[in-house]
Amino acid sequence: MQKASIQEIQDLLINLPNEDIEIIHNVVKKLVLNKDKKNTYIHKILGMENEWRNDTLIMRMPITPLTHNTLGAVHGGIIATLLDTTMGTHANSSILPEQATVTVDLQIRYLKVANGKELICKSRIIQKGKNIVVTEGKVLKEDGKVCAIATGSFFIIPKK
Repeated sequence: MQKASIQEIQDLLINLPNEDIEIIHNVVKKLVLNKDKKNTYIHKILGMENEWRNDTLIMRMPITPLTHNTLGAVHGGIIATLLDTTMGTHANSSILPEQATVTVDLQIRYLKVANGKELICKSRIIQKGKNIVVTEGKVLKEDGKVCAIATGSFFIIPKK
């Protein structure tokens, strides 16, 4: 079965343009090289990297053709994913090990076109209650200009 799948993939790749093949190659490489079970496929495929500075979670994501919209800028849904991932990871870090959080609300304001080499998302916790964690996030271009801001609410649930 596995060989049939590999042959099927090869058949699909034969007629693709080089740019598409390069994107697929980079996605597969990220999945193979990043075997960290804690990270989601989205986290791995988009090349997100975490860094903690005091009470702030900083998540970096390279801008690649995979993240572009038809205008060549970063797709708004990718920015929303970066914000949700950063703020959700931050919310999860603030709760007990037997708990998890899920997104209840995500409110985003897009301020500038996101382009360049990477995006940097910074998150901080605004309020942590018994049932809800509220966070704030900012997405910056590498030149420090803010291109999006958001607030997010995350419901605390028991981990399965």
